[in-house]
Amino acid sequence: MTSWRDRRVNSEGEEDLGEGITSRPPQVSLPIECLCGMVHGIISGPVPHHQICHCRNCKKITGGTHGDFLVVKNHRLTFTRGLSVMSLYEVGAPFNVVKFVFRCGECCTPIYIKRRDIQSTDTFVFAGCLVNTEWLDQHGPNDEINKSDKCAWFPKLLRTGTPSPESEFQLVSAEPDIEMVRGIRLSASEEDSESDE
Repeated sequence: MTSWRDRRVNSEGEEDLGEGITSRPPQVSLPIECLCGMVHGIISGPVPHHQICHCRNCKKITGGTHGDFLVVKNHRLTFTRGLSVMSLYEVGAPFNVVKFVFRCGECCTPIYIKRRDIQSTDTFVFAGCLVNTEWLDQHGPNDEINKSDKCAWFPKLLRTGTPSPESEFQLVSAEPDIEMVRGIRLSASEEDSESDE
């Protein structure tokens, strides 16, 4: 039996099973939009790779603790409205551009990122732009990168050993034993006694 790392997959995501037999992965059609509704698009084709990035630039771009992306080939993302209102920001310009961030020019929602080479074939669509966010309930992250910048409290992703296109990681819930409240650390027993008052 071949491991998932030894699988042969063509540009359309079809796996060569040998002897002229191919297997086609599940196909999706995922609508995306910005906060104000000016920008609309569709991700189509094989289930996208779901990636979390913990780098400092993604934290600043999102205003959060990480970037949450659906990685697709350029031709798998089609805009149906609002392409003309999108703005481009070059992270690291003018001398060391590391990312290109495309946002809605009206509401500033980040829509997608291209890496250093704007001609690359990969597009990183922000998962928060999905119209149907319930899709993410069945399609958790496949991968996380730049873990050295990861927040210590962020849940761990564990490999499940399931080959792609299914997720090879499983999200493990974080259960904090301490909560910060107004700068004071409380244990679970102290929280219970405070709530009784």
